[in-house]
Amino acid sequence: MRRISLMIVCLVAAYAAMPVGAEEPVDKQEFPAPSYSRDVQRVFKKYCIACHNEDEQESGLSLHDFSALMRGGDSGEKLIVPGKPAESWLLLLLQGEEEPQMPPEGEKQPRAEEIAGIARWIAAGAKNSDADEVKSTGYDAPDVPQVLPQGPVTPAIVSVAVSPDGKRLAAVRHREVVLLNADDGKVITNFKGAEHPLNAVAFSPDGQWIAAAGGPAGIGGSVRLWKIDGEPARGFHGHDDSIYGLAFSPDGKLLATSSYDKLIKLWDVATGQEAATLKHHTAAVFDVAFSPDGKTLASVGDDQTVKLWDVASGKRMVTLSEPTGSMNAVEFHPSGKEVVAVGIDKTLRVWNWDGKSAKIRKSVFAHDAIVLDVAYAPDGKTLFTAAEDGRIKAWDAVGLNLLRTVENLTDWPHALAVRPDGKRIFAGLYDGNLLAFDTEKSQPPQVLIAGRRAEPVAEEKPESAKVAERPRDPELSSISPRTAVRGTTAKFTLSGRNIADADALFVAPGDLKAKLLPSDGKDPNKIQCEVELPADLMPRMVSLRLHTPTGSTGSRAFYVGPFAEQGEKEANDTPETATVAELPKTLVGTINRKGDRDLWRFDAPAGAEIVFALRGTGFGSKLDAELSILDEAGKVLARSQRHPNQRDAVIGYRFENAGSYLLRVEDLRFSGGGGHYYYIHAGQFPYVEGVFPLGVTAGAKNADVLQARGFNLGDASQIDVEGKSPGDRNDRLKTELGPTLNTVRYELSEFPEVVEVEPNDTPAQAQLLSVPGALSGRVMTSSEGSGAADVVAFEAKQGDRLLIQVSARRAGSLLDSVIEILTAEGEPVGRQTLQAVSETFITLRDHSSKRDGIRLQNWDGFEINDYLMLGGEVIKIRALPLGPDEDVKFFANGGRLGYFGTTPQGHAVNSSVYKIEVHPPGQSFPPSGLPIVALNYRNDDGGPGLGSDSQLFFDVPADGKYLVRINDVRGLSGDDFFYRLAIRRPQPDFRISMNPADPNIPRGGNLPVTINASRLEGFDGAIDVRIEGLPAGITATAGRIGPDDSSCVVTFSAPESVETLGTETRNVQAIGTATVGDKTVEQRSSTGFGLHQVSLAPPPTLEVAVSPQEAVIEPGQEVRFQLKLKRNYGFNSRVPIAVQNLPHGIRVLHVGLNGVLIPEGQTEQSFVVKCEPWVPRQKISFYATARVEATGERNSSVPILLEATGVPSAVAGGR
Repeated sequence: MRRISLMIVCLVAAYAAMPVGAEEPVDKQEFPAPSYSRDVQRVFKKYCIACHNEDEQESGLSLHDFSALMRGGDSGEKLIVPGKPAESWLLLLLQGEEEPQMPPEGEKQPRAEEIAGIARWIAAGAKNSDADEVKSTGYDAPDVPQVLPQGPVTPAIVSVAVSPDGKRLAAVRHREVVLLNADDGKVITNFKGAEHPLNAVAFSPDGQWIAAAGGPAGIGGSVRLWKIDGEPARGFHGHDDSIYGLAFSPDGKLLATSSYDKLIKLWDVATGQEAATLKHHTAAVFDVAFSPDGKTLASVGDDQTVKLWDVASGKRMVTLSEPTGSMNAVEFHPSGKEVVAVGIDKTLRVWNWDGKSAKIRKSVFAHDAIVLDVAYAPDGKTLFTAAEDGRIKAWDAVGLNLLRTVENLTDWPHALAVRPDGKRIFAGLYDGNLLAFDTEKSQPPQVLIAGRRAEPVAEEKPESAKVAERPRDPELSSISPRTAVRGTTAKFTLSGRNIADADALFVAPGDLKAKLLPSDGKDPNKIQCEVELPADLMPRMVSLRLHTPTGSTGSRAFYVGPFAEQGEKEANDTPETATVAELPKTLVGTINRKGDRDLWRFDAPAGAEIVFALRGTGFGSKLDAELSILDEAGKVLARSQRHPNQRDAVIGYRFENAGSYLLRVEDLRFSGGGGHYYYIHAGQFPYVEGVFPLGVTAGAKNADVLQARGFNLGDASQIDVEGKSPGDRNDRLKTELGPTLNTVRYELSEFPEVVEVEPNDTPAQAQLLSVPGALSGRVMTSSEGSGAADVVAFEAKQGDRLLIQVSARRAGSLLDSVIEILTAEGEPVGRQTLQAVSETFITLRDHSSKRDGIRLQNWDGFEINDYLMLGGEVIKIRALPLGPDEDVKFFANGGRLGYFGTTPQGHAVNSSVYKIEVHPPGQSFPPSGLPIVALNYRNDDGGPGLGSDSQLFFDVPADGKYLVRINDVRGLSGDDFFYRLAIRRPQPDFRISMNPADPNIPRGGNLPVTINASRLEGFDGAIDVRIEGLPAGITATAGRIGPDDSSCVVTFSAPESVETLGTETRNVQAIGTATVGDKTVEQRSSTGFGLHQVSLAPPPTLEVAVSPQEAVIEPGQEVRFQLKLKRNYGFNSRVPIAVQNLPHGIRVLHVGLNGVLIPEGQTEQSFVVKCEPWVPRQKISFYATARVEATGERNSSVPILLEATGVPSAVAGGR
């Protein structure tokens, strides 16, 4: 550090000694004018902010912004002495001149030039006056090149607000607020001066102030206030990212802001001081709204929730979790008794709100695309919504019935505002148009601000002037009711789109009888049906799908229960108000709010064993349930919780004394809301919880080999397996009370199955298992308090490849297994040596274990197929970014894939990432300053399809005896921590499926269909795909799923001349063929309804052609292709193009954030494909697929044949 500080002293001296007006040195570009944001704040954010921020102020010091830095910390030392670097304590700490060294030893250290930048800033006076930034904000403004537009630009109108008297209208347009006369649209004034884009605007309740908020993304948020009479603007800041939501409290004293930084802040309007920070959202917060009485604040965000806050205390009262996508906008009903929210899931939802709890009142599928904004009419009778489908809709606020629709807008309507008299609604569009609509008359809107296109927008056109739209594919969106009782003929209402003329109903399982009921023709989006449910049907999900003249729908499911249903009667949270149930029944209720609990009263005969089996999470409930049985005195007799690896909670109890008892239902996390519903089967019925051991050898003749545990099983607890076929069994047991309500799962093997013999906690006690073989055991703590692990021995020969696999969580165990292979002496067996050769770190955000993309600071020297190490995880690069705003993509299959037995993990921003080289175990290297990791045979989570169960592929290094140690990754143990450990040779295989399962093929079009592969037991070879069983007139291309890939695309085509397909439309299969070892393996796809069905659909909206249709590409070469689009039905919007089916190593370049895009009104575009140098020789077919954004309709080009002339490829097989 002494060397660094000497250099800094020289640099500072040279800078400070330069006389004013002196000739600038030649190398002045190395010493630009010091900047707080560039030279200081950027360094703090990189190295210091984790320990010195607003929430975590180590030693009382926050480096969050300029003012906090100048305040200093608890030490009392002057951190910064303007003009005197040598006396500035913070600089001395960074230089290592004073103790303690900062950042601490072992943490990332700032570079010499970064410390020099801070020194120059102090020497120049330590000012916070960057000319190009918002004054006194502490923004870390990035250095980015200025890119000027090539033509005229009209900013979008992103927010609008009406003054309380209805006379003025404010509209946000980029960095200004335009104030207009709300009647004639004349501009009154423009409020300018914002240095960064604005996102939201609001009038104060007295109409005297306008507030606007925004800020640079990823840097900070700010609010500016303008007085209507022209008083100079004032402002304040306080977020770490741009502000998107803004609202005045009804009394005008508070201003609420919400930001991409996940926070909500309340501000004192008079002083500009922060009054409170509300923290509970886990992602960006996009909108806030005050209740009319000002006591409650509502917020919505990217975490798919609506939250309600007590304004006085700042505490979160309720979280509403019904949304299934990011939420964009929220409003209170003028009465304050309802809350409405909209967002990505295209649904309009209304909740009742009593000031303490909220319950969903009604929801409707509102638009064909993301809903952007929502607004109530002042009388509360009408709701307005605006969406990316280019429509504004008016709804009856009570029944959510559609009243009318504004269509053919020139662009997305991003923002809505309603005049206080309710007679006009204003809409701001992305193309810069600001429109005013009369809510009482059907007439073209008034254009207040003209954007890029200001042609009139008509709500309705005469029939002769309408352009025919392509009929939408049928869609089944919901089934009501969502439950039924076996032994009945249940009637259901099916809702969706274009389904009233359905001509066939399909049910799974296929042995159930079902029929469509005649439609009344009133609603094209609804139809009814009946399903016969046998009395002996095991409780389960039953799926339905429809076929119509224009195609098939997807499937939806309902749940079949065993008993008549009884709903709770609120309030029922005390013993005195408990809902009385006469068993057996299915108890139905909802935990409506945080801390809510439901009580049910029932009578139990003496000696009865009564079971309560909760269902709900399997079909969408968010309840994390705890069930308790209580006696009259309130004593808990039994309790059961839903464990994370188990679907639902089950509790049973044998009552010694007859009497009245209580069942209590509550949420483990004290959460609640409309999505926290439950179905509890209650009564004296047989129920099986599990079995031990988890496996048995086929042909075993001992009737008591398998012991089931559960309730009311009697002699059926001993499972006889004689005569049963081998495999993964799911059997329903027969008892004196009838068959069990559920099935029991166990393995019937063709190799020896044994049960552990305790003690087996140490290598010396290890039980020898034959190979192939399996052992069932429990991870228990020994009587001496040690152990909590089992050790199993096996013998193997050099060169063998063995699969060591655990079944625990999949069998209902609480064990979160981790396994490790040891030598006979108990030492770890080395697998690889990982040598780090370069380092970078994670930026932008924290990353979960599931994401296939991670944002890295740099990727210089990285190549596709390189291995990276992040913590204890090794992953493989699939694609590198084409620009700074893209993630590095990794191989994934339902989640990121870990290599060499490592398990994907979550990673925090700024975590180190290493490019590694993989070497044999035991190899050593000279020190390089980068880590060298000895990787052993150890695994936590086994990968796709295994959940938390462990799996290892063991390549035996030498003949001899080896050990497997199994324990819980958390160190837990107990009777419920059972497992089955199998050691055998792997059996590589695969399964394939189709999406969509039942394609609707447009006449004259090419429908892209994805063929997905599930790879089993290490199979990573290529899979060739073909389609069979197609009716006359339909054709399909072949495809190939490449090694390590999990899918490919084929196309189904129908000539425009084909009118019908006949009756043989349900015999379609996708067939995958692969070489596994020395065998050719073939697998076929199917659905729960049998084979796939194809249907004819109307001609496509878009037709896409690509030239050339054939091309040759050499290693490292780029080839350009030209797209030409044909637009039908008058469709004129922009069209995203997906280039599908390119193999690993061949990709599209220079596509930007939106991919390949054909702008609205245009018909041509080009794209460039690049071949990496290592791509093997192959011939492939790929496609360009056009998509209608509002409907999701897709249509592909004919196959484009591409020949890669790379090196010959090796034959792939299992691994």
